[in-house]
Amino acid sequence: CGERGVGINAEYAITRRMYVKHAFHGWQACEVEGNVSDNDVEELLERSRGALLEWLGHDPDDHVPSDDEIDKAIAEADDDLPFLVLPLDAAFPAALLAVRTAWKHVPVLLRCSGESPEAFNARNLPFMTILQPAVVPAEEARIIPKHQEYLRTFRRRARATT
Repeated sequence: CGERGVGINAEYAITRRMYVKHAFHGWQACEVEGNVSDNDVEELLERSRGALLEWLGHDPDDHVPSDDEIDKAIAEADDDLPFLVLPLDAAFPAALLAVRTAWKHVPVLLRCSGESPEAFNARNLPFMTILQPAVVPAEEARIIPKHQEYLRTFRRRARATT
């Protein structure tokens, strides 16, 4: 399942999660926040590892699992498979290959916000493809705030009836 990765040009985290959950409802997003400074592969791996350890429910006082142990847990996951959501500045071959080498079973989603499919494809990233049809930024900016307001209203009403 982790053989390929996908780029999605969505601005909102909820859009990325909805795209994945539409196809694989039980999958859990492991967001790798922030930027990758100076194409620092080790920094990206450390933050990705932290996101996956959080998915595992790792207690910082316990033994830190190796990357092989984390990958084994991912391979054995039932319906709550994690997927790594990486920032756009991780979009260079060495970083993506390092992630794939460390955890061969984890699906990878690359946040490529406003980048066009042509610009994304011009990067020639290993095992990555861009989601088609591309997200239309103006439509996303119009729809997602309405969706979030709907969810807030729904939750308020649900609490009021219980």
